[in-house]
Amino acid sequence: MHEWSLMLALREQVLERARVAGAKRVERIVLRVGSLAGVDGQALQLVHQAAMAGSLAAASTLEIEGVQAQAYCTACQAPFAAQHGWCACPGCGVISSTLLCGRELDLIAVDLICDVPSLFPGPGAAAAAPCAAAATQPRTGAG
Repeated sequence: MHEWSLMLALREQVLERARVAGAKRVERIVLRVGSLAGVDGQALQLVHQAAMAGSLAAASTLEIEGVQAQAYCTACQAPFAAQHGWCACPGCGVISSTLLCGRELDLIAVDLICDVPSLFPGPGAAAAAPCAAAATQPRTGAG
């Protein structure tokens, strides 16, 4: 199951972002997975908690945004759903190999919780708040 190795690589990326932001906890991880990426979203969900165990992301949730593959028909000049990446246009039957999307494996967002200094010093003065650097740039991991 290569989803385990993908999740371990994701763990490293997420924890690095958390370290740079000075986060105390990772709350949510959002991935975008294309239907032709060769990745099983359910398997990613299954290995998520085990891969994140013992880290700042141990209690995080994993959200997966699925992307249906689309091809482009040059004859019709229109996109259409592509089941296998190389298929016939349902409008005219012309075979298209122009894939518009569907192979994505992108880390879309990492929601982090950081310590924020309180305006009122004293016991328990630090409060948890979302970090300013919580969002990430999309990064293609497969395709």
